Amino acid sequence: MPKPTFLRLSDEKKQRFIEAAWKEFAAYHYEKASLSRLVEDLGIAKGSIYQYFAHKKDLYFYLIEYANQQKQQYLKEKIQSSSNDFFEWFKEMYQVGLGFDAENPVISQFLYNVSQERYSDDLGNLHHLLLRQSAAYFKKLIQNEQQKGNIRTDIDTDLLSFWVSQWSNGLRDFITIKYSEASPEMLSEKWTSLADDLLEIIKHCISSIQKSKK
Repeated sequence: MPKPTFLRLSDEKKQRFIEAAWKEFAAYHYEKASLSRLVEDLGIAKGSIYQYFAHKKDLYFYLIEYANQQKQQYLKEKIQSSSNDFFEWFKEMYQVGLGFDAENPVISQFLYNVSQERYSDDLGNLHHLLLRQSAAYFKKLIQNEQQKGNIRTDIDTDLLSFWVSQWSNGLRDFITIKYSEASPEMLSEKWTSLADDLLEIIKHCISSIQKSKK
């Protein structure tokens, strides 16, 4: 957590520091991110960081918490659907998430890097921790939909929850590999189009309505 010295900074200085730190950790994974590079970018003494945070790990987890707060607030403000249809809600949530990524590319890349942290001695296997948290979140939603009769019950719920929670990063990896030389405009179009396709695949695979039609 931040030290009182950081909390006493003006909102403008805090935001400038946070945005520069996001930029550093978005460009490099945790182990390669450099506090020396960060202070050089900010034009402050390196010792200032340790007046703000006890260590690099403390700063990193604060940045994760703050980034997630920003994204959740964005989703809360933008998602308008009151539909009881899980798939319609899921689609809107993802489309709004794409909007957040487009408007906040540095935060988006930072959170993606966080999700890929596997081998840091300092952090532990953060990747696995986030996988478990995400799967647990979707498991509750899926179980609720299963009780309503909207999602199949003949598939292991833990496996299903894990799969649904992972498809977003999987799609991002696919686009990064397949369209590595595409322009930002083309990437945006491909991302949206492929997301719609993948949502149809998910719906076809797990919807109890789709299964009953077979």
